[in-house]
Amino acid sequence: MSGESQHITGEQLCALTGLTDRRHRQIAKEGYFPPPINGEYQFSAAIQGMFRYYRELSAKRSSTLEDEKQKKLAAERKISELNLARMRGELLDASGVEKEWGNIILTTRQKLLGMENKISTRLGFTDEQRKGLSQEVEETLKELSRPTLYNDNRQDDLESVAESDKALPASP
Repeated sequence: MSGESQHITGEQLCALTGLTDRRHRQIAKEGYFPPPINGEYQFSAAIQGMFRYYRELSAKRSSTLEDEKQKKLAAERKISELNLARMRGELLDASGVEKEWGNIILTTRQKLLGMENKISTRLGFTDEQRKGLSQEVEETLKELSRPTLYNDNRQDDLESVAESDKALPASP
């Protein structure tokens, strides 16, 4: 500190706080204490400002940490609820459902392709009628195989589940 005017040099303040003079100037610019004049800070204002800065920083970190802990607890609770719903058979795994539907679609496709032969033989179709039926089946399968764009509502569903606090029931 220099003399009677109760000032502290930038180097001395750096030694006390462990921060750089550049950071001190940023903190001063944020309004915690007056900026330095000729490289010197007002001693009591700078020290009080640093204490206030550290208190607010600590409160902010603590608040953020508490928010994160709450989010983690809520997520763990949701996971537990979903696992419980799955064990009860109230919730189905999406990949399992997709696999089952894939098998159903493959079986349906094979049956439709074989239908032309069965029907045309039973009903005595001509070659032209068989060809026409075969084309209809193939066109229908092509149309059905075109990708349909659906909105991916999984995130919306998760948010609505979180809001309603209920798991999605399994379909019969």
